[in-house]
Amino acid sequence: MGNGVQEIRGINMDHNMQVCSTWGNFHFSTFDGQFFQLPYTCNYILATLCDTTKTDFNIQMRRQYINNLPTLSSFTVKIEGVIIQLHDGNFTMNHKTVAIPSYQYGIRIERSISFIRISSKLGLTFIWDEHNSLSIEISKKYSSQTCGLCGDFNGVKNNEFIINGTVWNDIEKNGCVPVEQCPCLHNGKVYQSGESYNTTCRKCECSGGWWSCKTLDCPGTCSLLGGSHITTYDGKAYTFHGNCYYVLTKDDNVTVSGNLVQCGQTESETCLTEVKFIIPAATPKWLRIVEK
Repeated sequence: MGNGVQEIRGINMDHNMQVCSTWGNFHFSTFDGQFFQLPYTCNYILATLCDTTKTDFNIQMRRQYINNLPTLSSFTVKIEGVIIQLHDGNFTMNHKTVAIPSYQYGIRIERSISFIRISSKLGLTFIWDEHNSLSIEISKKYSSQTCGLCGDFNGVKNNEFIINGTVWNDIEKNGCVPVEQCPCLHNGKVYQSGESYNTTCRKCECSGGWWSCKTLDCPGTCSLLGGSHITTYDGKAYTFHGNCYYVLTKDDNVTVSGNLVQCGQTESETCLTEVKFIIPAATPKWLRIVEK
C-alpha cells in the first residue's frame, strides 16, 4: 500500500478513524486502521451494532471469483429497516429497482463519475466504486459499539476483535463459523460441510460452503412399453405409433432395432413384434415376440 494512502476510483483510503474499506485482493482496513486480508468468498458482515436490539445499520458483502479474479458480487445495506441491495448487477431498495439519483426514507443515493454514494441522516455514508471497492464512514457517536469485519471502532488499532478464518453463517443465521464449516444450500435444504446428495449419475458434497460435484458411471435405460410408449435415456417420455422397423439405439458396437406393426382396429393400436440386435462382423440376432 506504499505510504498507506490509496486512491481507488474516487475512494480515498486515507483513514480518519471513521472509515472502513475493502478493495482489491480481499484487502480490508477497519475503522481504527487495522489492515488484514481474508481471502474467502462467503458472505461477511462488515459493520453493525453489537447490541442486537438496535437496527440502526447492518452492512454485508460478498466477493466471488470471476475469470479467476476476486470481484465484489453483492452487498446489502440495511439502514433503520430499509434494505438496499446489489445482487446480480441489480440495484434495489426494499426489493424494488431504484433509479439513481434517489431520496427516500431519509436515505440519499447519488452517482458521480467514479462511484455511487449512499448516505443517511444517521451519519452513515457508504461508497461503492461499481467495481471491487467500497468504504463505510460512520459518525463518532457509534464509537466502541460496532461489530463485524470493520472492527469495534474504539480508536485503538491493534485490538480489533476479528477471528481469523471465521465468517457469518448467512444460511442458518446462527453466528460466525470457521470457513471450513460453512454449510451449503440445495433445493431449500441445508447441508453441513461434509454432507452430500445424489442425483442421477452425479454426487455433490458440501465443502466449506461450496458444492464439489462429480459425475458417476451409471447405466442409462431406454424403454418401449405397450408398443408405443417410449422413454429415452434422458427420461423424456413420448408416444409414437408406427408400422415399420425403427432404430431404437445405436453405437459403435451394436444397433438395436424394433418392428412396430398395427395390431388393432385403429392406427393408434401398435405392437412391438420383433427386436433385432446387429453387431458388426457378426450374424444379426433377433428376438421375435409372439403374443399368446
